[in-house]
Amino acid sequence: MIKINITPLLQHVIAHDWQVMDNLSDEVAPLGADGRLDNTMTCLLVSLSRTVTADGWFDKVNQPVKQQSPVNHSQLLTNYCRTLNLFLLWSAKRQWTHLVVLGDDDWQRLTEAKLAEKVTDKNKQYLAIVRLLGNVQFSHQQESFRHAWHLFLKMGLVDWQLTPAEISTTSQQLAKL
Repeated sequence: MIKINITPLLQHVIAHDWQVMDNLSDEVAPLGADGRLDNTMTCLLVSLSRTVTADGWFDKVNQPVKQQSPVNHSQLLTNYCRTLNLFLLWSAKRQWTHLVVLGDDDWQRLTEAKLAEKVTDKNKQYLAIVRLLGNVQFSHQQESFRHAWHLFLKMGLVDWQLTPAEISTTSQQLAKL
């Protein structure tokens, strides 16, 4: 079973965040720890929306199959990995990194999950992630974060068929920018 090695991705994301924080000018008002956490969640939700937009299934509901444009794999992968990095960063800032590391059983369940083929199934997954992240932000529910994370990984690995290798490589490259 091929899986994503989360630990080095976490390390890259944390190091990149520290570098960004060190390079902020004195003119930028500090957000404080809570403000940075809120900002990271906002970025995560916006990035998730951009990832879904790159696939655009919701725009295709009334289009005949012949007129549907193909998904730009590179754009989808880049947006997905930006979102993945923000999930990891948020978990690090909240000190919930234990929730993003998956065991073999978790990886197996994710990779064997049913492909979401219908627009309604994809909508439900996306809306579930948004709702779960709202629970995380306002009620600090670790299980909601874990479930949102698993759904997000499932979307990438199963629904969009992104490979663990390309996810790992792209995520690390984005954390170095």
